Amino acid sequence: MSYQKLIIVGSLGAEPVSKVTPQGKAVSQFNVAVNDTKDLVTWFKVVAFEGQAENCNKFLHKGSKVLVEGRLKFDKYTDKNGVEKTGHSVVASQVKFLSSKSESQAEPFSQVPSSDEIKQQNFGELKLKDAGKAELSFEDFEIPF
Repeated sequence: MSYQKLIIVGSLGAEPVSKVTPQGKAVSQFNVAVNDTKDLVTWFKVVAFEGQAENCNKFLHKGSKVLVEGRLKFDKYTDKNGVEKTGHSVVASQVKFLSSKSESQAEPFSQVPSSDEIKQQNFGELKLKDAGKAELSFEDFEIPF
């Protein structure tokens, strides 16, 4: 017996594309960007079907944050020039929407603040530029529970 499961968390790079199969089933295709490191982004092509696809087409937008569970599917196809190509996609078994409505309509890659702007932000009573010189306690932060 073999088993395959892939989980990705990221942001949509564009609006989902809505399609319908010849059998009348809804299909949603969208790309998800996953930040692997500070400078490396990996893109995943995701395909969802039926009710899951209808929800994706209705509620997801460019910039929406999602968690996708599914399996990796490898495809072979021939392009219009007769060249055989390969590709892969994630066939979603579950898509969880992680953004609120207002967040999902925001730009996915908003402008990153400069290092000077970051240094000016307060974190409790400590400024980031002084982080190596001070001690923090748990009282400096709000705990959400």
